Amino acid sequence: MARTRPWLPALTLVLLVVAAVPGPAWSLGAASPAAQEADGPEVLVRWRPEALATGQTPTPTADLTYVGTLEPLGVERYRVRSGDVAASVAALRADPAVEFAEPNRQIRLLGLPNDPRLGDQWNMQQIQAPDAWNLATGGGDVTVAVLDSGIDPSHPDLAGRVVPGRNVRETSGNTRDDLGHGTHVAGIIGALGNNGAGVVGLSWGVRLMPIKITDRFGDASIVGAAEGIRWAVDHGARIVNLSFGGLDDSQTVRLAVREARLRGALLIAAAGNCGEMASYQSEGCDTLNPPIYPAALEEVIAVGALDATGQLAPYSETGDYIRLTAPGGAGGSQRTNPRDYVLSTWPPGLPSPIDQTGFSYEVGTSMAAPHVAGTAALVWSTNPTLSRDQVESILFDTADDLGVPGRDDRYGYGRVNTLRAVERAASLPGNRAADIRLILDAPQPDVVLAGPVTLQGWAVDTLADGGTGIDAVEAYLDQSPNQGQPLGRLQYGIARPDVARLLGRGGFANAGFTLTVDAPAGTHTLWVRAHSALSGAWSVQQVRFAAIGRLTPIALPSPIATATR
Repeated sequence: MARTRPWLPALTLVLLVVAAVPGPAWSLGAASPAAQEADGPEVLVRWRPEALATGQTPTPTADLTYVGTLEPLGVERYRVRSGDVAASVAALRADPAVEFAEPNRQIRLLGLPNDPRLGDQWNMQQIQAPDAWNLATGGGDVTVAVLDSGIDPSHPDLAGRVVPGRNVRETSGNTRDDLGHGTHVAGIIGALGNNGAGVVGLSWGVRLMPIKITDRFGDASIVGAAEGIRWAVDHGARIVNLSFGGLDDSQTVRLAVREARLRGALLIAAAGNCGEMASYQSEGCDTLNPPIYPAALEEVIAVGALDATGQLAPYSETGDYIRLTAPGGAGGSQRTNPRDYVLSTWPPGLPSPIDQTGFSYEVGTSMAAPHVAGTAALVWSTNPTLSRDQVESILFDTADDLGVPGRDDRYGYGRVNTLRAVERAASLPGNRAADIRLILDAPQPDVVLAGPVTLQGWAVDTLADGGTGIDAVEAYLDQSPNQGQPLGRLQYGIARPDVARLLGRGGFANAGFTLTVDAPAGTHTLWVRAHSALSGAWSVQQVRFAAIGRLTPIALPSPIATATR
């Protein structure tokens, strides 16, 4: 959840709960939940299975009007005409046929590539993301659902990777962000890197699924949260980011979370912003440091926030449910100090709080959670054979242990470390780098050269359906890729019919690369790496050779790359 600010109204999300009373079958597509919720308070109810089996269900009172059923959770919605929600819930809970009944609640939005703003992204440096990008940059085989205020697909750093989502308030496909919060979260997860513009996110090829649970005023509901989680998993989201929360433990949301977990999804949530004495009431809490839901659920990874020095942010909540921490900023300087906030994308059509179109500095555990979601996406695309439990264990085991040794209630298992997590994924069987064939034909190992050094070879992603699946090949002399600058990005796509014959794939016919460079006298190491456009993984090879005398460089032109993106 992003922290409340004087310039922005509190983004309250009204969680509406429904009591389980008999009624006709209904789906959320039948009417607008937003319109229904506006008509009055509701209760949510779920029957006990044995009561349904025997037909012994309570008779609706005159005070309750059936609204609909949240499928497939089996939770029914009723509007309380008198407005006395407490009395209705008490009566329903007293009936042995009712598994649970709950009233309306409130939640809040918890709010080295060539990208020019990377220098302002202290958060990426803190979790060693730039070093991780030397191993993998993320592929399009992982979808992260962002339950929030929507995502603006027109932003240059997000364009082309926002997949169809759902507006659960309007039961429509209109997921455009009219608040900014969701677009900011999405940019942390997956703003495109190395595109020469804007900021960079953690996984450059990830698919971002907007699940809009708010209206333009920030109102949302328990029904919307539960339906959003279910819809996201139904439509292929492996990771669900929940940068919102409330004080009450909704049984309806519990059901949705439990179902998503059983289906293999990884759920990550903001831990909450009510940890500071001076501000907890302005964050919508009536006590200091209360558990925030859904973050406090066992099936969810709760993420606390760190400031730019790596210390726990003063507002960040603590407790036995905290699993990880990540950059969220300290706040407090009204954006005059960028290191107190997290920079990310913002809808270009909305006024920017920092007067920089398309970008904003925000603060809160809402900003911390997507660092973990983005790292998880990068891990999963690096090694898609990993199970959800394996990804979760990697995140915990590779975290930087902060505070007292071992897991603690302030930092959880520690600060997420993107580099170490990706390294672990890449070291296990099934990693995508193993699917890249990178062959160096020249120079040969330990050869002595008396002239210009000509680099020749070929590279393919063996899982590519068309083309070679490679979108970049780079060479480095006497410095590894994570330490030096490339000699020049190799033009890739030279005709190599021998490779097509070798691998039995016609699409691999243009897999070659070449470059001629000068090398001073002495012994050298040449590194070459190839990048898969499919998985975002890098494969690296190296060779040693000796050069005699200083040689004049000769550039050999290569055909323009035809690699499939």
